[in-house]
Amino acid sequence: MVIARNFLFMVCLVFAVASATASEMEDRIVAKVNGHPIRESEVMAAMPVVGKEMPPVLEEQHRRAAVDRLIDMRLIVDQAIKDELDSSEDFKLRLDLLRQQLLISEYVRTRIAVDIGEETLKERYQESIAKSSPIEEWRARHILVGTKEEADAIISELGNGAEFAKLAEDRSLDVVSAEQGGDLGYFTSGVMVEAFEEAVVKIEVGKYTSEPVETNFGFHVIKVEDKRIQTPPSFEQVKERLREEMITELFAETLAQLREKAEVEINESSTEITESSVKS
Repeated sequence: MVIARNFLFMVCLVFAVASATASEMEDRIVAKVNGHPIRESEVMAAMPVVGKEMPPVLEEQHRRAAVDRLIDMRLIVDQAIKDELDSSEDFKLRLDLLRQQLLISEYVRTRIAVDIGEETLKERYQESIAKSSPIEEWRARHILVGTKEEADAIISELGNGAEFAKLAEDRSLDVVSAEQGGDLGYFTSGVMVEAFEEAVVKIEVGKYTSEPVETNFGFHVIKVEDKRIQTPPSFEQVKERLREEMITELFAETLAQLREKAEVEINESSTEITESSVKS
């Protein structure tokens, strides 16, 4: 398991270092392994990966751990080259595929994502808010019992001045909400079963059902505490999701344009799934 974790760590580290860009500060040599330099930019790229594998420690310790892991990587790489593992056709094919993946990543970073700045994202945010329909949400309490007779009795007790929350604590079969006086918190349409939601919509704030509401769980006595329009998420909460959406859209547009200009020939017979290809 330790070997597997170290291997996965090195894979993550390779991608982190490969995607790192040189810092504006001098990219000084931090260490050397058999004459091969390990630079500041590699250490800075490796530190976040190291941080995920280690408990919270001082930055200096993360830094030293990153240097040690980079040294380990270099030692394995040097030995692999010494064993001529980089000369096989299979390795060259996989190396070319990895190179293509990195080029795609670089294209996205420098040709697509670079144009998606803070102002562009804010415009997208305002557009999405303007297009979205107001979402109503409700806050309700309930008391769940097994029979209509029990529910009728509870409604009668409420009519005589009994406290809803106390009855929920003592009598509700929904033990989770019972601990909160039957409080279900805020919820939107589609969360509760249909009969329950229909009843909540009709009840005025501060009122409870005059008749038990039957669902597949049993019989409910429901009290509506509040109704309100859901507050949209803040820009900061959705900024990264919006960025990913825009990158995906722009990437698809770019790809469509490239396909229009390109001469693409497909050998249809080679794309068919045959029994032999499945077995292989």
